[in-house]
Amino acid sequence: MTSMQALWLPMTMIGFGTLASLVGALWNLRLGRVVRSWPTSEGKVFTASVYRPWWASIGSGAQQSHRTRIAYEYTVGDRRYTGKNIGIGREWISRSEAQQIITPYEPGTVVTVYYCPGKPWYSFLEPGRNTWTQYLFGVVVEAIIFACLTLMALGAIPVR
Repeated sequence: MTSMQALWLPMTMIGFGTLASLVGALWNLRLGRVVRSWPTSEGKVFTASVYRPWWASIGSGAQQSHRTRIAYEYTVGDRRYTGKNIGIGREWISRSEAQQIITPYEPGTVVTVYYCPGKPWYSFLEPGRNTWTQYLFGVVVEAIIFACLTLMALGAIPVR
C-alpha cells in the first residue's frame, strides 16, 4: 500500500471538515450583516446565566468550555415571543468571558431585540457578536493538517 492510499481517508475527512468550517464562517459572517438590517422590538430579559455542559469537563480544555444562557421576551405585532440568542453562533469561552457577556443582561433589563421579518421568533440581541472567527480558526488548523498529510502522501515528509 502506498502512502497516498494510506492517507486518502484522513485527507478526505480533513478536506470536508475544512470546507464545512469555511462555509460556517461565511454563513455566520453573512448572517451578522443581514441581522443588522432586521426590524427591532423592545424586549425584557427574564433570565441570564453562565453554564458549563456536563460533558465539557471530559478531557482537556475545561477552561474554555462555558456558554451563556439567556431568555428574553419581546412583542411583534400582537404576538409575544421568547428569544434565547445574544449573538450569532455558539461560543466556547472561559467563565469570566461568559460572565462579561451577560453582565449587561440582568433580569428585568430592557433590551433591543433584532428579529427576522419573516420569522419573528428568530432573534438576536447583538447582531455584531459573531463566532465566524472561531470557524476561520478551524479552517486554518484544518488546512495546515491537510497540507501536512498531502506532503506525507507525496513523500516530502517521511512516513514510517
